[in-house]
Amino acid sequence: MIQSWLSRHGRRRRLVAAALAAVSVIAAFVATRPTGFAPTVLVASRDLSPGPLNPADFHPAALAPPPAGAVRTIPAGQTLATPMRKGEPLTDVRLLASYRLPPGLVATPVRIADAAAAALISPAPRSPSWPPTTRAPRPASSPRTPRSCRSRTHR
Repeated sequence: MIQSWLSRHGRRRRLVAAALAAVSVIAAFVATRPTGFAPTVLVASRDLSPGPLNPADFHPAALAPPPAGAVRTIPAGQTLATPMRKGEPLTDVRLLASYRLPPGLVATPVRIADAAAAALISPAPRSPSWPPTTRAPRPASSPRTPRSCRSRTHR
């Protein structure tokens, strides 16, 4: 079948190859062209730590396609649950919607590496919290070195 086609249309091979190349270029352009409408979502203007949201920390940006659950406006009184990098879109899973933290407290996720240790934990209405240490930092001029690391001079 191919041999018969080549014998009849052998002179037009270059024309057919050029037409197929043009069709492939047009198909690639159509597949990768930007869409006409990109929805705007809120994006972090700087690196953010967990805590109350400040609308000045975000700016609108057009993202196509937007991530699932992207937030377009910040509701009043929302709290950021996890840190965010500059340029990262704000999504609903980063907000503490169901639990309002008292002023001065921050919710922190705790990852437990050992599955056996995780089995010992049960849900509780409150978790213990520890105050920050109040010890003064050790002066940098007199570092303490363990005895095993100290060098001995032999005479």
